[in-house]
Parts: sequence; structure tokens; C-alpha cells
Amino acid sequence: MLVLYVVFFEFSRTAYDVSLVDDHWPQDIFDIVSGNTSQSWERLDAGGILSHSFELEGKVKGLFYGSPAVITFRIPTKSALQEAYSTPILPLDVLAERPPEKKFEWVSFLLIFLEI
Repeated sequence: MLVLYVVFFEFSRTAYDVSLVDDHWPQDIFDIVSGNTSQSWERLDAGGILSHSFELEGKVKGLFYGSPAVITFRIPTKSALQEAYSTPILPLDVLAERPPEKKFEWVSFLLIFLEI
């Protein structure tokens, strides 16, 4: 299953040292098939958009209740590191038996948008 984050930066100034961390995917329930659960960028311009994705494979059948990803960044007008959270996801029914025509619901269901 694909996990996709889209970061919209709506401030009027550039953000620096931008980091996205989503380490809430337990190894006993999921394998990381491709990509990383974290990503860093040097900067994100005012009004800019960044994206990051990774792919997971479920190992254990059952409901999974995830936690939001954390994004941190610095802006020139504040000395403290700023922190924001992704939109929470609904519980995932890992390895649920689904009819073939609904196979692509997983991708659209897992689109997670983050606004800071």
C-alpha cells in the first residue's frame, strides 16, 4: 500500500530545515517495501509544495490505528523549531479480503495531506 504526503506551505516566508517523520508503522505489522518513513529538505519556499511517499506491505491481519506524521521546520522570524502534524488517518483494515474491483481504494484512502 502506498503512503503519500503532500506538504503545502502557506506562510509568506521560506521555511528551512524541513523534516517529515512518520515512524508509527510497527515492524511486526508492516514491512517497508520501498522508500523511507522520513524525509528532509533544505528549504520550502513560501507557497511551495513538497511530496514524499513510501510503500508498505501488511504482515498481520487486523485493524491498525495509526498516528499522525510530524513535520518540523524553521522560519526566520522565530528562533524555536516549529512543529506540525499530518491529518490523522482512519483505522486501516490490514490484509482485509476485498473484492478485486475495490483494489484501488487503498491508494486513494491512504492519501494523507499535511498543512503547516
